[in-house]
Amino acid sequence: SGYAFANAEHCYNPLALKRYYGYFDQFTLDDWNGLAANTAYVRYLKSHADQYNLNGKIGVMGISKASYSAVRVCDTENATAKEHFEFSAGPNTKPQPWPGVSSTVDVGYVAAGNGSKRIPQYINTKSVPLVISAGRNDQYGYWEPFPGTIKYLNDIDHNVLTFWMQ
Repeated sequence: SGYAFANAEHCYNPLALKRYYGYFDQFTLDDWNGLAANTAYVRYLKSHADQYNLNGKIGVMGISKASYSAVRVCDTENATAKEHFEFSAGPNTKPQPWPGVSSTVDVGYVAAGNGSKRIPQYINTKSVPLVISAGRNDQYGYWEPFPGTIKYLNDIDHNVLTFWMQ
């Protein structure tokens, strides 16, 4: 029995590529369905904890594009949260799998990606402890906002461990 650590992924839809179908400029649907998809895997793990011999403690890791997913499930109020954006048809109101099972985790690791940039938007004093990192040579520029993210977390007295990868 031990700790389950889920490596969060992003909502990937190659059929939505703008160059082929004109829907999105990238292949991810995280902003529109990431919260629902990623809270579902936490509820799945919790509802099958006995089957997988888990002790009920779940950590989540999101790197690069998947960092958004991790940040969203680290919010202990994610069950009542909304997606980052809504489709033009409005929010998805279909029932989620494993209803009644908590979608909160115990700790999160976030590195680079939209999740890192959106920490001030989605992480608050009720969020779970975080481990975050940034690399100086990150080609997408996540090093530059890192000091501001750390300042925000320190200002709200959040339990965080930071790794500055020189």
